[in-house]
Amino acid sequence: MKWAVFYLYLFVIFQSWSETPPGINETYAVLILGQDVGDYAPGVMDEISSTFQAHGIKVYTFYFPNADLTKIKSYAENCSYFVYCGHGYANGGLDGEFGGIYINDFVMAADFVAEVHFKKHPLVIIQNSCGAAGTSAGDKKDIGFNEAKNRITDTALPYFMAGCGSYFASNWMNGSAQFLDHFLSGKSLQTATDETLKWLLDQSFNRTLSAPSALAGKTISIRYTKSKVPIEYNLAFVGDLGFKKQHIQINAK
Repeated sequence: MKWAVFYLYLFVIFQSWSETPPGINETYAVLILGQDVGDYAPGVMDEISSTFQAHGIKVYTFYFPNADLTKIKSYAENCSYFVYCGHGYANGGLDGEFGGIYINDFVMAADFVAEVHFKKHPLVIIQNSCGAAGTSAGDKKDIGFNEAKNRITDTALPYFMAGCGSYFASNWMNGSAQFLDHFLSGKSLQTATDETLKWLLDQSFNRTLSAPSALAGKTISIRYTKSKVPIEYNLAFVGDLGFKKQHIQINAK
């Protein structure tokens, strides 16, 4: 009986160790797969995970139904990369705009900002999420650059308010993995984006942001294919053009 209690004690201790979030000295990525996504999504996230691991970066996954914000936020605190694949939240953002995530439950952008605090200013990547790169599944016509810009900045803003360093979004299946391979090889945010799907995305729209304050001075870049009718805005970033992987460590507080 005493041995049974002893082994039970060891099991509990081991479980508590295994559930402890990694520390600030570990470089790792948090991958989140939300609720009610398509059958394609796990494969897309697996490719992203494999890309991270090929570059020596550990990966922690939170896939629905194991995508609880309480646990995610403790891992997000010291992460270097934060990846979300899931539905965009058209009225979940600040002031009722785009923003927020749909994981185990709907998480409003305001709640995300209140709960999640990035210490290492990670790169945030949003994969296949309506509005995150501009285009949404329900668009029936060209939404125009201004609407695309607004959707992207609305989606990105909560992440910057939570402390992220840069933001990248792709609607193409292999867009994020391809971008990451370039970025993790040491290329800047701009160069890595330029080299992602360059055979397909032949036009870009860049603008320096002045507002809101959390995005002031950052560049927004929207990539699209001119041959598409209506035009689709499927690749975007918000951040400093020269942002590189080493800046995630340099800026850590």
